[in-house]
Amino acid sequence: MRSPIFFLKTIFSAAVLLYWPASTQGSSAQVLQRNIPGAVASLKPTGRLPGTNHLNLSISLPLRNEDGLKSLIKRIYDPASPGYHRYLTPAQFTEQFGPSQADYDAVQAFATAHSLTISARHPNRMLVDVIGTVADVEQALHVKMQV
Repeated sequence: MRSPIFFLKTIFSAAVLLYWPASTQGSSAQVLQRNIPGAVASLKPTGRLPGTNHLNLSISLPLRNEDGLKSLIKRIYDPASPGYHRYLTPAQFTEQFGPSQADYDAVQAFATAHSLTISARHPNRMLVDVIGTVADVEQALHVKMQV
């Protein structure tokens, strides 16, 4: 059986992935419907997660240029292609397909504006690791965390 923290991280990850793209486009927050993973949907809460508990979380940003990435993958694995086995460096991949620096900066600004402490940044700009209290995470994402 998986731990309650696993389910908490799963729900948080789903909320961030679904919530963040709307907020980066300057629109207001969206209410998410049917965003609870099936493994969690049938569980009955036994109480609230204490607001003073600290959480270590990662905020994930989506890749850009999906069509370009699909095309690159085809070329890399097609023996007839001039791009066969010509791989990108991590820096090249980040520049072509990773989140933009502006989006990465916006996620960090969002986190700090909501009292979350940035604990790690990643060169590929795909993750921002944060630490915060349950109360701060609930306020930032407009969710209620339960046990």
